[in-house]
Amino acid sequence: MGYAMLDNYRVTWENAKDTVSIYINMYDSGKLKAPVGFTIAK
Repeated sequence: MGYAMLDNYRVTWENAKDTVSIYINMYDSGKLKAPVGFTIAK
């Protein structure tokens, strides 16, 4: 329909000066994918 609900997560890690915003659509089905540099844990 041209729109979706997205969750926004602010990711930080130890000893890092930067943060990353990740937008995730957890409401649709499909194959899980991770952004470059991230992994998916079970």
